[in-house]
Amino acid sequence: MGRDTSMFSKGDLMTLWMVANTADTANMTPGEKEEAQERGKADRTFMKDTLMPDESVNVAGLLEYIRGEFSSLKSTFDRVRFVDTAIAADVASVSYQEGDFPVAFLKLLSCFGRTPRQMAQSLEMYFAAIGILRADLADRKRQRRVAEKEEDITGPFGPAELQYLRNILDTLGTKGRRLDKERRDRQEGSPAWDVRDPVDNDVDLSEVLPLLKWEFRSFGTMEERRRFVAAAMRFSDIMPGKKGYWEEARKLLIMYAKLLVYFGQAGQDVAQGIRTLASSVGSDGQKEATLFETVTALPYGVAREQNLDVRSVMEILDRRLYGMEGVKEQIRLEVVLAGYAQGSATPAPFLLAGPPGTGKTSIAGALAEALGLPFFKVSFSGNADIITLKGSNLGWLGAVPGAFTRILMQAGCLNPVILLDEVDKTGRYSSSGDVVTVLTEILDTGQSMRFSDQFLAGIPVDLSKAFFVATANDITLVPQFLLDRCRVIEVPLYGEEDRRVIIRDYMAQQVRTQRKLPFAIEVSDGVAARIAAETDSLRVAKEMLTVLLARELEGMAGTPDRVVLNRWDPKVADRFLRKGNRARTIGFGVPSTPVAV
Repeated sequence: MGRDTSMFSKGDLMTLWMVANTADTANMTPGEKEEAQERGKADRTFMKDTLMPDESVNVAGLLEYIRGEFSSLKSTFDRVRFVDTAIAADVASVSYQEGDFPVAFLKLLSCFGRTPRQMAQSLEMYFAAIGILRADLADRKRQRRVAEKEEDITGPFGPAELQYLRNILDTLGTKGRRLDKERRDRQEGSPAWDVRDPVDNDVDLSEVLPLLKWEFRSFGTMEERRRFVAAAMRFSDIMPGKKGYWEEARKLLIMYAKLLVYFGQAGQDVAQGIRTLASSVGSDGQKEATLFETVTALPYGVAREQNLDVRSVMEILDRRLYGMEGVKEQIRLEVVLAGYAQGSATPAPFLLAGPPGTGKTSIAGALAEALGLPFFKVSFSGNADIITLKGSNLGWLGAVPGAFTRILMQAGCLNPVILLDEVDKTGRYSSSGDVVTVLTEILDTGQSMRFSDQFLAGIPVDLSKAFFVATANDITLVPQFLLDRCRVIEVPLYGEEDRRVIIRDYMAQQVRTQRKLPFAIEVSDGVAARIAAETDSLRVAKEMLTVLLARELEGMAGTPDRVVLNRWDPKVADRFLRKGNRARTIGFGVPSTPVAV
């Protein structure tokens, strides 16, 4: 070729080979691929045994292939296609900061006469210098961490607190430990000291925190935290209603808060809020017990792993939801974006807008199942009292936490799916505050990170990782500043034919699951068609189907294996359709006369 190839390092050639191999495979037609499989390899493919014999790169053949495949990188289009192929080969993103791909790309341009060689050399020197600086910085950080560890190995805990924690570990004993000796020996980084040794062994208190971190897995799960609290309550003999209960419970709460911060599960603001609130509580035994239970059950730092595999999510949605292709497509896009987000991220809030009975609640439930997250519902229909949402003041009689705090406690994680049902019917103002402002607070990630529950005055509750799905029957009644915080998805009414299929093929199974019935339910096509013709509300259709099922069961003896609904009862329609739930018609439609099916 007459070109100087000495500029390419072995790493550069490996990068270029991966791009060439990916381009060659991607450009083969199905027929060529099939022929290649039959012959073992194709003449035009870049096989490893041809280009890399004995792990050495055939440089001339590699560059010749790239020159022909990408037209010597003459045009912008060919260069963009080259970069896209590199991304597909996973070489343009991996170690991009180290400069492997940019340097190889500029060297290639220089080899083909597109840029001066000095540009590639300068870029290579730049990234080499950056690498040296980065390595030096990492070494300095490591040395500083070692120095800090040597200087303060006990963290923010005093000797009395460390002794208290050691006593809790001793309380576990042999029976209280979850890890047996075999599992302990396999555990990497396990401390040398074991609490199953006699309590009177001499132990340096500096060993307590490493052991506590190992024993309770850095408080990374609610199970470990409950196990710690249970051991602490056994040691301190803490029991609600017992004399001196709150003095011991307060000490344990403050210790618990400091451990959350020490293990990186919560911020200093959480620990300070717990300390302040615990010190201000009076002598009401019931409130003390509720406060203790609430604080220790909040899942600070615990997020459930969610399924963000687009194909898996869509398969579950297709199985749970009939049709709704437009809705599913918008959900798919949000899942794609969430999958690329850094850290634990959920899709942006949704607002499902559409007439009653279109399946909005079913969409939210199916989405929670697809993501593998727990599902909860908060109804805003006629709700004009923020006390149910933000809790009541701890000074009030019978004070309790708000709905969102209780949801996190029950979910055991920070990222459940929470359905905000019928936000268009939310009461605006009451003597206790504005419910709409609560919605604004939880849907704005800047505010939801420090959601304020009145029961936990001063202790922030993190709602920023929860996945909120709101519904509205009339979107014109939803304030614009709420719409701006959500992805609005229109959920249209199903047509009559679609409703017939849903009633026949989906709804019977839903009724069986919700009612926990031990037998199969089948709906005849005639009954399904009649219900679909009478109402366009899936909610009303399910009620009608349930009544038909109950009437069918009245005349049966024992428990059947299967119930077939093939008889229509006109009284069922009269019962439900007086409420204006009859199917909507355009113009002056002739009302249908119920007949037996």
